[in-house]
Amino acid sequence: MHSSTHEGSPLLQGVAAGPMGDWNDVNRQGSGRALLGETSNSKRRSRQQSGASAQSGGASPSFRSTWRVSAGVAGVLMFAMALAGLVAIFSTIQRERTPRGPSPSQQVQDVSLMPPEAARDEREPVDIQVDEEEEPEGKGGEPNPQAETAKPNVFFIMVDDMGWNDIGYQSVDLQGVTPHLDRLAAGGVKMTNYYTLPICTPARASLMTGRYVFRYGLQYSVIQPGAPWGLPLTEKIFPEYMKDAGYETHMIGKWHIGSYTTKHIPSQRGFDTYLGYLNDEEMYWTHQSWTAKYNGRKFFDFGFGNATGYYDIIDRELPDHLRDGTVSDGDDDETMLSPTSSYSSSGGFFKGLYSTQVFHNRALEILHEKTPYDDEPLYMYLSHQAVHDPLGLPPAEHFTQDQLDLLERIETGSEEGTGTLRARFAKVLMYLDYTIGELVEYLETNGWMENSIIVLASDNGGCPSCGGSNYPLRGIKHSYWEGGTKVPSFVYSKSHIPEERWGTEYDGLMHVTDWLPTIAGAAELDLDGGAGPFDGVDQWPLITSVAAEAEFGSARDEMVYNFDPYILWIDSSESIGDPEFNLAQGAFRSGKYKYLANVWCTGWYTFDKHILAEDPLTNLTLACDGSPCSDCGQGCTSYNSTDYLFDLEADPREEHNLIYDLPDVAHNMRERWVEVAFIEWGNSSYENIDHQSYSVWASFNWWMVPWWHLVGSSAPDSTTSSTSSRS
Repeated sequence: MHSSTHEGSPLLQGVAAGPMGDWNDVNRQGSGRALLGETSNSKRRSRQQSGASAQSGGASPSFRSTWRVSAGVAGVLMFAMALAGLVAIFSTIQRERTPRGPSPSQQVQDVSLMPPEAARDEREPVDIQVDEEEEPEGKGGEPNPQAETAKPNVFFIMVDDMGWNDIGYQSVDLQGVTPHLDRLAAGGVKMTNYYTLPICTPARASLMTGRYVFRYGLQYSVIQPGAPWGLPLTEKIFPEYMKDAGYETHMIGKWHIGSYTTKHIPSQRGFDTYLGYLNDEEMYWTHQSWTAKYNGRKFFDFGFGNATGYYDIIDRELPDHLRDGTVSDGDDDETMLSPTSSYSSSGGFFKGLYSTQVFHNRALEILHEKTPYDDEPLYMYLSHQAVHDPLGLPPAEHFTQDQLDLLERIETGSEEGTGTLRARFAKVLMYLDYTIGELVEYLETNGWMENSIIVLASDNGGCPSCGGSNYPLRGIKHSYWEGGTKVPSFVYSKSHIPEERWGTEYDGLMHVTDWLPTIAGAAELDLDGGAGPFDGVDQWPLITSVAAEAEFGSARDEMVYNFDPYILWIDSSESIGDPEFNLAQGAFRSGKYKYLANVWCTGWYTFDKHILAEDPLTNLTLACDGSPCSDCGQGCTSYNSTDYLFDLEADPREEHNLIYDLPDVAHNMRERWVEVAFIEWGNSSYENIDHQSYSVWASFNWWMVPWWHLVGSSAPDSTTSSTSSRS
């Protein structure tokens, strides 16, 4: 069996490696498996973490991956070195509680983890390989007197399912819930016309590629756990461009753009390291998949990946605070009482830790290893689970009495029957805001903001049935109405945004595909080697200049929401079938006009009972003839031949359909919509769930891993998409 080096992070540092082997070489005698990748000779980039963090105390969960025996005293000595490295593995991630008050730098150092004696006794030694010259912690750490010429560090923070009304500075009912985000936005530039896709997978693919999703087959639906498809490997993505420009790249959190093969996971697609979950939604405390079950049991979806492989880091034995029900994990709390297997088959490190805190501590860990002026600047993609359902409540002791009083007011001020849901959502959001505030405090107090850019955006609109709100916009997640696609976003940078722009708004039309060329423009990077022309445009000159925005308005004057000829016919248990282009669903924006094709009706939603009493548009019968869609559009895929046309400058709430008043405008917009789609078209890559994946995951101690090569069948041709062009 090939040995492997866990590089780029103290998470698995000290466990060594050589060339990567095939996953069939995985030692299946153990339950906590280190899954090796399929490529070879990856660049080794180990760093040794300082001993200071290794000396702090804390709980010690087990790490039970089984290793091959190596011969000789040297191997044993090296194994001892590995254990020393593991002392520092999770010093900044494992937190049984999150007390309010300590600074981020204290949090980095106040807990250390190492395998307990029992785990150490059962594990066999492994060959250790050490670079002849170890890199110091942080490179080029002294402040750069010419910092303005250095490439900026980039922090992209993605919030999951945050609707237009879900951030304090523009919310009608959550004022005070997000003070840290409000402060950042007030010191940066708010995007007032920022758009994304209405659901997760297409939105995240658009961000990564800078290209419309119908170019490469991701226009329909989301990737379900166990479905063999993903973002085609022919598409060059955000971290790969950043690597080409000399950046160190790290991802934390939710992926959800394909993981059925080893080549599709983040650490094989440009990220030096990855810590998070690969699929759609999971539970905040136990890190079990919310949707996939096998024989009544849930799978675990949490791992660490680097150039050498993908590793199980979940401790499956629950601590008392989960077992006795003192915290709750969404609406399925009973599943926590019997998570999966016995302690003896446990795979690793996370033991009842809230995901928002895990992701936050991992971000601090990465920062603790670097300095603001390293030779390799930092690109961090922090893709949070919050505020997606199931809404697992954060640690109770974190909240002050003032915050609890605010949450109580939110609950009592909301519509009867939904007040508890909205307050629960607000509590998850409040904790997310707290961790982002701590992250920014660390950046500011340690010199990072002298040369850094922070972007925050939501992946899609909010879901009212899960506590989110897009009020006063019409529509919900899954819909092409404004509420499903127009979301909060802002940029914060004291180093790269002129002071005259601080605290202002950018009103130009902006799309999620714009972030890649915009960040490249801010950092003066070349974007070479992509799969095709970008649909995104560089918005940085207008974001950073009041005069430029006043003169030009926006870097784009049109935008495709989506072009999806499949959604009207699909059943999740059947084949997707052929595209029906004449019945395509989607929307197109040109100037002030918005055209929607074949979309199902949805209305205006709010939790505030005062608004419900005063705003007649919140009457669903009035909005949709008594047939509103439920569950964020999940049940609304049947055919609807209704088209709409709105003047968004005069009618931002999409109340007055102009389709019959301005037929020429509607006709021309439809023609242009189709024309843009067929400049480069890719048929959908969508595949239904292959339940063979479930048996593979069960054999890996109920851990969700790349699985296709283990089921003995040929993979679909998802390394590329079927494309065509039409001028």
